[in-house]
Amino acid sequence: VSAGYYSNTHLDSRRFGDAFVQTLYKTTFTSPLNKTLNAILEYEIMSLLYTGESKLDLLNNGLHAGLEKKINKKLTLSTGYYLDWTNYVNTGEDDFVDDRIDFKIKHDLPFKAFHSFRYELSYKNYAQRHLRTSAVVYSDKKRSDFRDTLEYEIGKYFPKDLYKLGFQYYYNDSNETYLKYYDYDSYKISASLTHLFNDKVFGYASFGRQFRSYRTRSLS
Repeated sequence: VSAGYYSNTHLDSRRFGDAFVQTLYKTTFTSPLNKTLNAILEYEIMSLLYTGESKLDLLNNGLHAGLEKKINKKLTLSTGYYLDWTNYVNTGEDDFVDDRIDFKIKHDLPFKAFHSFRYELSYKNYAQRHLRTSAVVYSDKKRSDFRDTLEYEIGKYFPKDLYKLGFQYYYNDSNETYLKYYDYDSYKISASLTHLFNDKVFGYASFGRQFRSYRTRSLS
């Protein structure tokens, strides 16, 4: 359970802020199919509630099934399929189903270091949102969004610390003409540190910086 404050809940010029409470539950089941192959099944549910902006309250259910294959002592391949349902409980018109598939390769390096590369393809299908033209005229077709994501991560283990650096790129593409000016390229760099205080207590700190480059949107 986490609580916080958004300074711009609607991401527009109104700049209306609101406090929120987020609750997340996640469970993971891993089963070895043989000596080098594992099956993974995960389920999570998340609720996000605002103190004032009830139109933004949402409930998300997610299911993930995947496989992890140990190629050799240093190389591991994994793939998975994700199915998420996102419901805005007080409105409904922005509800969507998110289908995702990913592929990841992880390679162990000398001196207890490692790096990994991951690709993900996402398709969002909006059940009740129809397409709008540039003149804000609704059509009979439904909105859908595609996203391609590339991620690279490198890290190193120490006796009581784990350091990681990461880079992520994705391109957001919607088929709705009215929202074309929201299509953008996203670049994000991140760093994290995990420290083990003892066998039962650890601390975690992270930092990220994201840059969005809009393809057709001009400054106003």
